[in-house]
Amino acid sequence: MGYEYSRSRWYKVQTALFKEDATSTVHTATFRVPAGSLLLDIIVVPEVLWTATGTVVFKCGDTAASDGYFSSVDLKATDLVLGERLQARVITSGVRPKMRT
Repeated sequence: MGYEYSRSRWYKVQTALFKEDATSTVHTATFRVPAGSLLLDIIVVPEVLWTATGTVVFKCGDTAASDGYFSSVDLKATDLVLGERLQARVITSGVRPKMRT
């Protein structure tokens, strides 16, 4: 009995690094997600605390809603501090994993 390889068995990881500087006020990363793909997770990990004056927020979404996954996450330490991880665990199949009791 042979092993069947299909496209659904392969994972693709995409990353973006945003770096604070004195002139940029908006940072954008765009990832192409092919039709039929399943988005498994979105993870945000701060490497440094942002020091800009004023509000520094992170939001993450898609073409339907620019903040559909994360909205107004404060990158100056009140919402997400160094060493913490913000994770979405997106479930798009409609089937939720069973919880152990």
